[in-house]
Amino acid sequence: MTTVEQESIRLAVDETFIPRVRALLATLERLECVGKGKWAPGPNAQFRLADGSAPDNRAGKKKPKVPAKTQRRVYRPSDERIADLQRRAEGYVRAWAEKNGVTFDGALEKARALMDEAAAGPIKINTTVETAQEILDDGRFETQFESGTSGGNYDPEVRADGEFAGLGIPRDLDPALRPVYGYTEGAARQYGEIQWVLKDSVKERATITLGDSLGGFLEEAYDRPDQGTGLIGTPLLAPGLEGFHGEWRTDLMMRRGLSSVPFVEAQIQGGVTLDDVQEVRVSALGYGGWTGEHEALLNRLIDLGIDAYMETE
Repeated sequence: MTTVEQESIRLAVDETFIPRVRALLATLERLECVGKGKWAPGPNAQFRLADGSAPDNRAGKKKPKVPAKTQRRVYRPSDERIADLQRRAEGYVRAWAEKNGVTFDGALEKARALMDEAAAGPIKINTTVETAQEILDDGRFETQFESGTSGGNYDPEVRADGEFAGLGIPRDLDPALRPVYGYTEGAARQYGEIQWVLKDSVKERATITLGDSLGGFLEEAYDRPDQGTGLIGTPLLAPGLEGFHGEWRTDLMMRRGLSSVPFVEAQIQGGVTLDDVQEVRVSALGYGGWTGEHEALLNRLIDLGIDAYMETE
């Protein structure tokens, strides 16, 4: 490098350059990246200051207004139905114990431990990118009675019968107040690559079942307990055997544990809003790769002040 070139570079650096670099380094030292395991920060790198606050460029961002009709009432099946399911469930456990030469008390303890394990994880909801953008627009998750779509079976009349028998939900309840479905364990990628992780506070108005609930709920709705099946949602914070789903599920659970079900379903009453969201995990694995839609969603989540991550492996 010639003397002239060196002088040109020196003159291009004004007197504020060094102070600005030092200020930037000081800021970086105060930042703590919040990536978790394989869930790394997104391309725009979401950060938290050391005191837990958000950087200034996220200040003043507001989430969409949530409709006022969202309520927090929790329904349950009748006491008689709950007691009947619990009695049947204990009967399935007793039969399994006798068949396998173990004590009933030991089998019952194992069954209850499995239900506790099923309820241990956070509640998660999977959606597509398109649905995720709609959730951000509305500030809340729609029920399938509102959206007119379902990742599984869509039949509002049948679903209403099942929810009445399995959860005690009135058949004529406002569609916006009907349950939103998620899961605590297992995988639900078939419903979309965007995973919404809910706050623990949501658990107090949630129930769970081992596997998809609709079939078991309908067995209760149409009075077919003689088939060795039947199911109702059990409170997530105090899970009971009524969430086991009959004799066949009891046998599988006792032999293979939670791996015998594709997922542990969660039924959330009282609505789910953005205020109920702990974090969002944006994944494109198995969905054709990372796209501009994923990038736009991740950036929008960060702009709204919602913790968001991208899956990297």
